[in-house]
Order: sequence, then C-alpha cells, then structure tokens
Amino acid sequence: MRVLFIGGIEGNAGPQNVNKGIVGNIKLPFLYIHSNNKYMRYIESHWKMLFCDVIVSSTAMKHVCVLCPVIKMLMKKIVLIIHGC
Repeated sequence: MRVLFIGGIEGNAGPQNVNKGIVGNIKLPFLYIHSNNKYMRYIESHWKMLFCDVIVSSTAMKHVCVLCPVIKMLMKKIVLIIHGC
C-alpha cells in the first residue's frame, strides 16, 4: 500500500511542524509533495496520486478540494487530518 501525504512542511507554524514529524517518522512506503510553487503542487499532486492507494492530507487546502472529484473517480481513499479540531 502506497500513501501520498499532502501538507505543508516548509514553514515553522504549528501544523507544519507536526507535518515535518509525520514525514520524518512514517515507516510505510509513501510519497509527499516536494514543491513550494503553487502551480507545481497541483501538477505534482495529480501525478503522484496516480501511483498511490491512499491520499492523506493535513489540511483542506484548495488543491485538495480540486483533487477530491478525481480521487473519487479513481476510487482511492482519502484521509483528512485537520490540526486543532
């Protein structure tokens, strides 16, 4: 089972620190979004989504909302982690 993790890891805010911990400690074979560019995130998310069974998103970011219909069409599972709720 391959997992795609979508979430910000480049900043120093609370949720981003949690995301850094998740990326640093996960043991499963997984992919995550490397790009900081807004448009490249869309492209990278769509591309890597094709090779994963489960998509885990740490936020309900705009590009995740765009991905949801595509994820449903491909019959993949999605997990949303919303920090602070």
